[in-house]
Amino acid sequence: YERGDYELFVLDNGSPESGRSKYTGYRCDSNVYFGGGLNLAMQLILDNSKYDSLLFLNSDLIVNGYNFVRTLRDEMFRGGYKIVSPSIIQPEKNQCFWPMMHNWQSDKIRDVSWIDFQSPLIHKDFIDEIKQFDEDLIFGWGVDVYSGLLCEERDWKCGVVDFVPAIHLSNATVQDNQDDDIIRNYNIYAERGMVHFFQKIGRMDDLIRLRKEAENYRYEK
Repeated sequence: YERGDYELFVLDNGSPESGRSKYTGYRCDSNVYFGGGLNLAMQLILDNSKYDSLLFLNSDLIVNGYNFVRTLRDEMFRGGYKIVSPSIIQPEKNQCFWPMMHNWQSDKIRDVSWIDFQSPLIHKDFIDEIKQFDEDLIFGWGVDVYSGLLCEERDWKCGVVDFVPAIHLSNATVQDNQDDDIIRNYNIYAERGMVHFFQKIGRMDDLIRLRKEAENYRYEK
């Protein structure tokens, strides 16, 4: 689905040679996990002034690619958002726990407190501000809520686009690497790093508040 209004890069996160995509453009020698991969992608934006945003997709998504990127970009720039996301359709609830990310059949972008980072489109203004996420967030848990906090403090908007859905299939990394202790216990390490980070910056109350908002979210047309 490549087209002229974006460039596509495949980042390989420490896969053995047999598991690498032929489209790989950037490769890590070892697994730097979700947060590490996101930091690498954001550095690419920081190092190149021609890019105005980053769409960072998980590898276990199905999207309808025809106008996927263009529509998300249209919604972001037309509405003055700093982070937007497709709505998430999941075969199992634990693939996208947060109701705010579900598809509520809205015909306009929905304002939310923060975006679950499965397929975030991130404005360069935000990347210029954050630059890199803390090492405690390398597993990916907490980068989303922390991003929401930064947007809240700067009066920046986050939004979910129901009419651009993505299907989240499974936690492929954990399922395919059961012989690796860290990945087998990924959720434990991710939760531990996230809690340590928010304790370190004195924002545990905000972590609890924003996660509770996302859990109790309801949208009425």
